[in-house]
Amino acid sequence: MNSMSIKVGMAIVPYLSIERQVQTAVMLEKLGFDSAWWPDHILFTDQANGYDAWTVMAVAASRTRRISIGTAVTDPHRVHPAVFAQRAATLDQLSRGRLM
Repeated sequence: MNSMSIKVGMAIVPYLSIERQVQTAVMLEKLGFDSAWWPDHILFTDQANGYDAWTVMAVAASRTRRISIGTAVTDPHRVHPAVFAQRAATLDQLSRGRLM
């Protein structure tokens, strides 16, 4: 019988400042979470500051070592597929393979 492992992640709300979002990712890593997620779509328009999730994830990747990072939905209609692929490949290299 195979043992199952449960992984735990948390979404980081986009209405926090960039620094607070990054601090939250660092804290999640220290607490043992497996992943941190950023919404990448135009949502929370009455609350969010309009930060680009990919840029914030890049900063979080530079300040963490283990936790996986990813987008909690990416809108494929706002970014050309080639640009999206380049962005994802760059972030995956920057994070040393932690992009989900």
